Amino acid sequence: MKLIVSLATAAVLSTVAVATAASSGMSPSSRAY
Repeated sequence: MKLIVSLATAAVLSTVAVATAASSGMSPSSRAY
C-alpha cells in the first residue's frame, strides 16, 4: 500500500508543480523548488 500512496503523492506534487509553473509564466525564478 505504501507504493500506491507514494505514487499518488508524487502525482499530486507533480501536478501542483506544473500548475505553479504554468501560472507563474514558466519563470524559473518564481518556481517553488
